[in-house]
This record gives sequence, structure tokens and C-alpha cells, in this order.
Amino acid sequence: MTTIVERISALHRKLCEDPEYRKYIIAKNDSETVEGALFADTVMAARMLRRAAAEIGDTGLAGLKLQDIGDALNKLIGRWIDPEKLRAMKRESTEARMAYHGLDDDDMDRLKSLRNKPQ
Repeated sequence: MTTIVERISALHRKLCEDPEYRKYIIAKNDSETVEGALFADTVMAARMLRRAAAEIGDTGLAGLKLQDIGDALNKLIGRWIDPEKLRAMKRESTEARMAYHGLDDDDMDRLKSLRNKPQ
């Protein structure tokens, strides 16, 4: 019996022959994507993979959520980022945006408290 990841991998290899599918998986950064972001291109590829799974009668793959297929695809095509690294990147991005807008940690705490206040 094969695992879901193995079945996704096999179907992915088959779909790589299709130029329509391939255009969604070749980008390595957002500027190279079809839809403007790696995430969006991965979702498009995942939808195509899920549709292909339904066409061949693989109800297990066809019933998966796009996020699950996308996670497997990201690992297969080298787009997967370690969750800890992703958190660090988000933290750095937030700090850069705060600095750009002249905000400090106290400002962010005030904004968070306003956002969480019941109305």
C-alpha cells in the first residue's frame, strides 16, 4: 500500500508533462509566479492535482484539502519552509514594517489591545 505522499508524488510526476501544470510549479519566488505569489501558484497546482486524482478514481487524494496537497507539493518542489524559519521571517517582516511606519513595541501593544477590545 502506498502513502498519500507517494501517490501525490506519482501524480505530480505525471502532471509535470502538462505545460499548464508545470507553469504553476517552476517559480522559486513571487516575481516568477503566474498568479503573483508562490502560495497562489501552489493552490492552482493543488487544484489541478486534485482534479486529476478524481479523474483516475483516486478518491483518497481527490478528497484531500487543498492545503494538504499544497503542503506535499511544496515539499516535493522545494518550496517548503521550516515553520520556525517562517515565524522568524514573519517577525522580521513585522519589525521592518513597524520601523518603516515609525511604530515601536508600545504602539503595537496599544493597537493589539484596541483590536481585542469587545465592542
